[in-house]
Amino acid sequence: MRKIVLLITIYFFGLNVFAERNITVLKNNKWNICAEKPISASDVKNKGLNFFFPGDSALSIINEGNPFVSTIVYKNDLQAGKLVLSIEKGALFFEVWIDGQKMENLLSNEDFLTHIANQSESDEILLTLVKKTGQKIDLENLRSILQNITITSLSGIVISWLSPKKDQYFGCPMLEIHVLNTLEKDIDGKLIARILKPNTFELIAENNNCAFSRSGMETTIEIIFPNTQSTLLKGKYIAEVMMLDKENEEEIVDHFTVQIQLE
Repeated sequence: MRKIVLLITIYFFGLNVFAERNITVLKNNKWNICAEKPISASDVKNKGLNFFFPGDSALSIINEGNPFVSTIVYKNDLQAGKLVLSIEKGALFFEVWIDGQKMENLLSNEDFLTHIANQSESDEILLTLVKKTGQKIDLENLRSILQNITITSLSGIVISWLSPKKDQYFGCPMLEIHVLNTLEKDIDGKLIARILKPNTFELIAENNNCAFSRSGMETTIEIIFPNTQSTLLKGKYIAEVMMLDKENEEEIVDHFTVQIQLE
């Protein structure tokens, strides 16, 4: 059975009190191949070669050069909030552009994650993928990538994303966790982070850290897992993080689960 649609890598579930996370999958979007980089939705409408589900002809065009593969996302189809774009295996094959601007990947693995600045007055968002020079992609990977791109709307007090790192002092694994607060209130919270085996969900490591979340800000909190160098070897794991409200009997604010790759 197909894996659950990814955000960062995989959302398995979300439980929250203050957090709201709405995921839109671009599964049925129409894609276009352009010879020149489009900078607006009208460029794609006027110059693009349309296709819904890429076949051999589209794959040949993409692999023979570095064309611009674009789609238009309509803001009316998205929930209000801070928008996050996630592309499984996107960083392996593509550079990512939004409204004519090249986007920075917030992750350091094969997946792509970035924030979408909602500054344009247009009702449309132009998403463009540019195949990396010298990179080849097969039809199965191309279909999978295009049909599983997600845009997630985040609001409230929510764990927006996390990234596995290595602590420079202890040399042990560390999670860099980002908490977004769009409410008009601060919260004195605590983050509990666990690392689990991917198939059995067996607990391997757990730790916590204070997490004060200020209104209107995104905060970065680090949680390390000391003395786990021998148990947390390179490979794929599940990271589970809970945000608790310390001033309200440690009520769960948000619950975030994602697959990670430790290097």
